[in-house]
Amino acid sequence: MNQESNNKCFHCGEDCGPAPVLFDSKKFCCNGCLSVYRILNENKLSKYYSLLETPGIKVTVEQEVPRSKFAWLDKPEVVEALTEFKDGELSRIVLYIPSIHCSSCIWLLENLHRLDPAILRSMVNFIKKEVTITFNHDKTSIRKLVELLTTLHYQPEITIEQIEKKEKKVINRRIIYQIGVAGFAFSNIMLLSLPDYFAIQEGLTPTFRSFFGYINLVLSIPVLFFSGFDYLASAYGNLRKRVLNLDLPIAIGMLTLYFQSLYEVISQTGPGYFDSLAGFVFFLLIGKWYQSRTYQALSFERNYKAFFPVAVTQLIDDGTTQSVLLSELKANDRLLIHNNELIPADGILEEGEARINYAFVTGESIPVNKKTGDELYAGGRQQGSRIIIRLTKAVEQSRLTKLWTQDQSRQETGKFKRLLDIISKRFTIVLLLIALSTLLFWLWYDSSRALIAFVSVLIVACPCAISLTLPFGQGTAMRLFGRRGLYLRDSSMIENISKTNTIVFDKTGTLTHPAKHKVTWHGNLLTDEELSLIRSLTINSVHPLSRAVTNSLNESKLIKTENYKEVTSRGIAGTVDNHEIRAGAAVWVKASVEPDPEEGSKVYISIDNEYKGYYLIKNAFREGVAGMITSLTKIGRLHVITGDNEGDKKRLQQVFPYGTIMSFDLSPDDKLQYVKKQEEEGYHVLMIGDGLNDAGALRASTMGVSVADDIYNFSPASDAILQADSLQLLPTVHKLSRQTMSFIRISLGISLTYNIIGLYFALTAQLSPIIAAILMPASSVTVVGFVTGAVHLLFRKWNTQKSNIIDDKTL
Repeated sequence: MNQESNNKCFHCGEDCGPAPVLFDSKKFCCNGCLSVYRILNENKLSKYYSLLETPGIKVTVEQEVPRSKFAWLDKPEVVEALTEFKDGELSRIVLYIPSIHCSSCIWLLENLHRLDPAILRSMVNFIKKEVTITFNHDKTSIRKLVELLTTLHYQPEITIEQIEKKEKKVINRRIIYQIGVAGFAFSNIMLLSLPDYFAIQEGLTPTFRSFFGYINLVLSIPVLFFSGFDYLASAYGNLRKRVLNLDLPIAIGMLTLYFQSLYEVISQTGPGYFDSLAGFVFFLLIGKWYQSRTYQALSFERNYKAFFPVAVTQLIDDGTTQSVLLSELKANDRLLIHNNELIPADGILEEGEARINYAFVTGESIPVNKKTGDELYAGGRQQGSRIIIRLTKAVEQSRLTKLWTQDQSRQETGKFKRLLDIISKRFTIVLLLIALSTLLFWLWYDSSRALIAFVSVLIVACPCAISLTLPFGQGTAMRLFGRRGLYLRDSSMIENISKTNTIVFDKTGTLTHPAKHKVTWHGNLLTDEELSLIRSLTINSVHPLSRAVTNSLNESKLIKTENYKEVTSRGIAGTVDNHEIRAGAAVWVKASVEPDPEEGSKVYISIDNEYKGYYLIKNAFREGVAGMITSLTKIGRLHVITGDNEGDKKRLQQVFPYGTIMSFDLSPDDKLQYVKKQEEEGYHVLMIGDGLNDAGALRASTMGVSVADDIYNFSPASDAILQADSLQLLPTVHKLSRQTMSFIRISLGISLTYNIIGLYFALTAQLSPIIAAILMPASSVTVVGFVTGAVHLLFRKWNTQKSNIIDDKTL
């Protein structure tokens, strides 16, 4: 970096003036910028300056806030209102920081833990300009966090609405006012320009021309500095950071038209181009408004229902249970939470031994012990015996939705999206070179047409429609999939599905139906008391085999289970009525058994270290599995992995085609390594599991889909949740995803065609800035209309099919 070779501030890029502050052979415009640099340098965070030159924000003396001003953040009621999550020594808050503007900001704010060890994790939402901070409230406070951010010149904006928990519907009226001002000015400027247009032979008298010219000049001032201010500010702000964004050519076009017109009016050499300027800004704003409205229409369904489609187990007053949809939950409902289930809403622990893992919320995986009466937060996962909670709040979109979408370990940009990002970064430079070349050519060939050609090139070549193609195509497909039982983590998962060429199934709970097992007992005759002991243990587990045993013992009474534990791929254990009960694999219950050729899965039982026998569970495949498997063979290789033994191998071979690779007795880590190996060999894996013993494999795959039945068993590791009764739709999902990406490519071609044709007429000076500005929103409307319409048509064909599975001939 050669920042010190000029007179610009090393931190913020502002001019240092005649008396710069010198430190470490670098120049700073003020002591504020120097103090931020010293803090970062002392904490080995100087990479902040290598990501982007002069990335910092200058805070003037008037903007500086004394630390005493934040004393109100120590008030208990304010702390409680701002805290999104609090448990034990951990708290989590979300702060809005308007000054977030570049990659350096993101890097610094996500490395706050290096400035304060009490900060465990911080994550930035760049679009919303929010930072989510998980911290130890015993070692720091919200006030100290805000003071630290303010010291770094990232002062949070905390509003009354946040403190009072008021939900505010955001309506952007500013753009409406901007459109109104531009439209008013455009219509009046056009009206005042008509005499000059139609007075072809004699022309207007110099007096009227000058008078109308000055009126147009006055009308154009609010157009430029109010209606067009956002484009100018964006271009200037990014230019200061040496970033060329797509607002720069628009700003150059606006300023060129304005100052050329200003010169002509003052020098009385012409009427200027105020009509073109006002029309240009007016139609630009209409396109911007249309884009924002369509984005709102695209995202209005993204609430908790779209992410958590399944139900929870509600406890009725008479002791019975029922499955209830999340959307029907309300405060004071009592829920039964089993081992490894997520808590869907804030509540109070009423009964049981709670060991809550809040890794999904805070990133910390150490379980926290809770006692009766303690508050439990949404997103915590119970690890132990079943518990009963009473909800204090209904299910919140802001809590559940955010938890899934902010899972950093699953954030990966698709190849298509990365390509568009690269194009966008290079496009502005190419566009400016083309526009400058056009200007120089017409100045040499015909100077009277140079300005129009220059501005028209800047406007018509803007790739606004290109940037809309991907989010609207994928977003529309995502919404339509959600209505049919497939809930995607975000719209980019459409591309991930489309490129998968290997399908890996986890058998238990995915291919088999947990409610249709045939369960038989083999062993010593069990007493009613022993049956009650077994059911009291197995009811705590949500594993399909445990549920099968539990359902077969519905008549047995329940007894409280203590010291419950569950070991993955081994079994469960606990103390029931002073008896030690174990259920699971033979080695888990220490049973010496001979190999049994009989098909099915086995759950071995021991009571007080005495082996009693086993439950033989013959799995029933889900409806439509055979037809689904036949269709999936056209996509790529099929694999079946499971932690069970080979008891179901023969039945699986009857359903799956010859050549399907089957692996048995796999631990969760074995499944993870299995999927990783496939990915390393160049295959793109579509992993289908239930999220219990295959979370690692789901996370390692190109696309991880968690199959959910009528219980609340959501896996944060998955990219999608598929309702179990929609499992047979997988071939259709893959086909529609590929065709959606094809239509996105076609839409991209339409957008590029618009740009090329428009650019030709602009280069040849046959296109006015007004027409160019009209073409911009017109191309956006065309592209968005085409890609959303085409995707809707695909799904409409899906709906008209008699079968749930679409074969090759139907599309």
